Amino acid sequence: MPTHIFKESMDHDILFSFLQPICAVSNNHYIVNYESLKRAQFDEQYDNFIETIRPFYHLSKRKYLEPPMTYKRFLTIIRQICNYNSIPYKSIIKYAHSTSSVEYYIYFKDLSDCTLSPK
Repeated sequence: MPTHIFKESMDHDILFSFLQPICAVSNNHYIVNYESLKRAQFDEQYDNFIETIRPFYHLSKRKYLEPPMTYKRFLTIIRQICNYNSIPYKSIIKYAHSTSSVEYYIYFKDLSDCTLSPK
C-alpha cells in the first residue's frame, strides 16, 4: 500500500536480511545501535541496502537516502520501514560518560508473550 514516503509495497524481509548480520540479536529482537551502522558501512552492506530500498521511495523522499549518512538518518530509515510494515520497535536512550545515544529494539517475533520494558 503506497504512503507519502513509499510508492510501492516493501517486504519486511528486506529489513530483516539487512539487520541480521550487523545487529546484536536477542531472543526476540534486533538491537540497532551506532555500532550496527558502522558495521554495515565497513562491510559495505549499507550501500547495498540503500540501493535495494531506493526504488520503493518517492522521488521527493529520497533525500533520506542521500549522503552524508548520519546515525540519525540511519535510524529514520529503519523507523520508516518499521512503521510502514507494522514492525514493532522500541527506542531506548543509553547514557554513558555524559553522552547519550539512541538504540532501537526491532522485534521480529510475536510480542504477545513479552514486555517492551528495557532490561
